[in-house]
Amino acid sequence: MPNGPRKRLKLPIPHVRRDNDLVSPSTSTGTGPRNAALKFSQILTAPNQLTLARLAFLPFVLIKIVEGHYGWALILFMLAGVSDGLDGLLARRLK
Repeated sequence: MPNGPRKRLKLPIPHVRRDNDLVSPSTSTGTGPRNAALKFSQILTAPNQLTLARLAFLPFVLIKIVEGHYGWALILFMLAGVSDGLDGLLARRLK
């Protein structure tokens, strides 16, 4: 083992891309707002609503498990799984 000072390994810092910001591109005529935010209706689509509903299932599943009602917890968990599949299907179909 050498007794000299250790050399630090320099790792490259990745460049942060800003492509995924929630802004719409400006129009080609230049008359529209440059960084207009997405409309609420564009964010709250059917797949996103199913995701929110699935999140709402979680407390009820946990309550049923704590209470010892495993059958009901399984049913709620299975409904959440079905909504996940439907969410993926709708997301692909609706782009």
